[in-house]
Amino acid sequence: LVPEFTVQGLANVAAAFAAAGVCHPALMHAIASCAEARITEFSAQGLADVQWAFASLGVPSEQLQAAIADAPGWKDRPPYEHQFHAGSLADCFKHVALIMLLEAMAEASSSFTYVDTHAE
Repeated sequence: LVPEFTVQGLANVAAAFAAAGVCHPALMHAIASCAEARITEFSAQGLADVQWAFASLGVPSEQLQAAIADAPGWKDRPPYEHQFHAGSLADCFKHVALIMLLEAMAEASSSFTYVDTHAE
């Protein structure tokens, strides 16, 4: 069944299992094999989703990681330049959305934990 998935389907299934914290080794192996064979079809976002899923689940896949590193969708992505991207419209929108979410959570709950993993 996995070989019939689109590349978006491969990325979505891998990410869904990772988000749920469910590791199914045979499924992840099948996804890795199919993704490696079709690596040139993935967008940069799809490659990032697959890479995140495997890393989140702790599933080793050196061949898949090597294929992702050499994939056109990954190698050709524009580099992130903090001095250019920080303060952009998208960055400001992200912060406004985060503030709105935190305010809504504060109103709806007596307590919650927020961990900023990218603060400097």
